[in-house]
Amino acid sequence: MAKLRQGVKAWNIWREENPNTIPHLNGADLSKVNLQGAFLATANLEEASFEKAILWRANLARTNLYKTNLEKAILWRTDLERANLSEAKLLEAVLWRVRLVGASNLSVGQLSQVKTLHEAELDEEIRAQIERECPHILQKPKRS
Repeated sequence: MAKLRQGVKAWNIWREENPNTIPHLNGADLSKVNLQGAFLATANLEEASFEKAILWRANLARTNLYKTNLEKAILWRTDLERANLSEAKLLEAVLWRVRLVGASNLSVGQLSQVKTLHEAELDEEIRAQIERECPHILQKPKRS
């Protein structure tokens, strides 16, 4: 956490210098943080609080997001490929142009609560379910 508090640039340099280290940020309060462009791939973020966080272009591929709070978070062009999203809270999260291919433990029920999945990369099976059950979340959101 200390390295992350130094900012995204310092964090990303540290991750580049320590490629075999898997960060454990379990239960960390990450609400309202700006982690735009952060390289968080493979991190253990179980039960972390990302509520209202900015995760534009962040790399969360292969992360453990079990029970993570992503309510009202903004994920734009965020990579969540093969992330574990079991019981992740996604209420009103903005998932615009996100990559969710191979995400595990992700349900249509969870995704039905997001503000948008516009231009999201999804596995075909889950995309088909969303098109049947809640197609409005695949459309470009209207400005409010």
